[in-house]
Amino acid sequence: MITIGITGGIGSGKSVVSKLLEINGIAVYDSDMEAKRLTATSPVIREKLTERFGTQLYLDGQLDKAKLASLVFTTAAVVPEQGGIGVCENQPAAISQKSPMDSHLAYVNSVIHPEVARDFIAWKEQNEQENARPGNFNRGGRGKPARAIALESAILFESGFDKLVDVTVTVDAPLQVKIDRVKQRDNLSEQAVCERISNQMPDEKRNRLADYVIANDGQQALIPQVEDLLRKIEK
Repeated sequence: MITIGITGGIGSGKSVVSKLLEINGIAVYDSDMEAKRLTATSPVIREKLTERFGTQLYLDGQLDKAKLASLVFTTAAVVPEQGGIGVCENQPAAISQKSPMDSHLAYVNSVIHPEVARDFIAWKEQNEQENARPGNFNRGGRGKPARAIALESAILFESGFDKLVDVTVTVDAPLQVKIDRVKQRDNLSEQAVCERISNQMPDEKRNRLADYVIANDGQQALIPQVEDLLRKIEK
């Protein structure tokens, strides 16, 4: 059974593509959502985070998400294009050394990513076992076992999760389209959206690393692109 890795920047529409895969009978592991669950519930993650940041990171047994975010948050600059359209650009480093925030972020990732990887592997094995049972057909209703599963992650390459999949796919959209989508969806300012975008891998690099790119620019239909992707990976 093929494992597909789905990624894309914020506002690209990777979750929409994941939904289309699910419609085609492909189970999708949402690593971003599962990372939040594990960060809040995993005793392994809790022990390692409190060793670094103190027991006050958990209030009444619950993770203080705002405090954790404040420890790893970095800023970005908003630089206007000609015509007044805001774009996002990484802020040049003032000094060559890494900031404490960079160190905190790297540590948090080093704690959470291995646990998410282990959780995904267990989920994948469970899906493969269920798929192997006689008469257990995929959710696409095609009367045959599931042909693939998928791992969705905003940081597929940065986290090393791409090593857990057979094929990588990135969902791409123009910058201003992404900004407008996230502003409307999350009720954020343009600068707040740019801060999030600037903390992610540049689209050009992500597109180079991926085996396939799906365009979600509002002009090209997604369904034919997803169907074409499935035909290609099943060859």
